[in-house]
Amino acid sequence: MAEIVYDATVKFCGRFIDRRSRTHDQMVQAARSGKHYICRIHQANFLLDQQLRALESVGNHGKDTKNNNAVS
Repeated sequence: MAEIVYDATVKFCGRFIDRRSRTHDQMVQAARSGKHYICRIHQANFLLDQQLRALESVGNHGKDTKNNNAVS
């Protein structure tokens, strides 16, 4: 998704804004920064999701152990 937004911004700037203008440079740079930011957010969310699943697994294992001890 980030790549699509970046590509669209670059095409828009190339078509409607003079390539020699500061506005063109700023918009392309902002799109590039946004692309990197979106990728980092996605990676962080993925890692957080993995950590939460690991914690849930540990928590569920603890519940199972308590339930097995209570039944015995």
